[in-house]
Amino acid sequence: MKKNLLLIAAFLFLLDGYGQELRLRLGTEFPLQHYIGVNYQFNPKFSADLSYGIVDSPYNNELYDWINVPSKFQSRKEFLQELTDDGSVVAFGGNFHKNKWYFGLHFQYIQLNASGSYDQILNNDLVQEELSSSEQILLDSVLTLLRSPIGSFVINLDNRVAMETSLFQMGLKVGRQFQFKNPKWSMNIELGLTANLHATTETYYDRNLLNRIEFLANTQFTGSSSEQILENLNFDERGEQVNEFFRDYGYIPGLRIGFSYLLYKKKEK
Repeated sequence: MKKNLLLIAAFLFLLDGYGQELRLRLGTEFPLQHYIGVNYQFNPKFSADLSYGIVDSPYNNELYDWINVPSKFQSRKEFLQELTDDGSVVAFGGNFHKNKWYFGLHFQYIQLNASGSYDQILNNDLVQEELSSSEQILLDSVLTLLRSPIGSFVINLDNRVAMETSLFQMGLKVGRQFQFKNPKWSMNIELGLTANLHATTETYYDRNLLNRIEFLANTQFTGSSSEQILENLNFDERGEQVNEFFRDYGYIPGLRIGFSYLLYKKKEK
């Protein structure tokens, strides 16, 4: 308790000595997040931002509508769009102010959580398009067997695969502050664009899935080759494809609209 009070006292001392204003911000950034954060005004020319946001409906879907990809990767984008559930965003950056306008450089750490049942993923266009017609027939036969009462003892197709993708983005923004009659309240509108610097994806699923499908394909359907099917059902490889997708095409535009409340203003001496 004493330690926390000392930290708060130290923060207030620094704010009184170096900062002019501290504002609480709350708003939405289309098409990415709903956020809450603070803006720390060092002097009339420079400020810093720190915020936390959630990626929730409708942004977990609409985010991908604003990422442009070549037509050959459209199914990969739709795959991610269909499976992304939610996520979070931590952002920080600095701004240069000119009257009511400001220009900023900011960074975002984005985590996107995706999941889907085995049945949903195996029937996704991304998987189906990469199989030949004979391989599609083989996969359909295996799935039909797995959906039977006997097959359900081998694997439950309703079990889920989970993916966690972490993105580190860097971007530029331009914004304007609109002051209300009450000097404590203002509105900020910003336009920005971020580019991906790094992407990593972790996948979580039953590692025995591929072995079971291979066993069924090779024992129940003679003369069939399951090699390509297993390659397309390698979820770890899918995770690497997600990384490539964001590294190559992870340019995310943003329209941010938020309200600010003045928490602290340094008294003039």
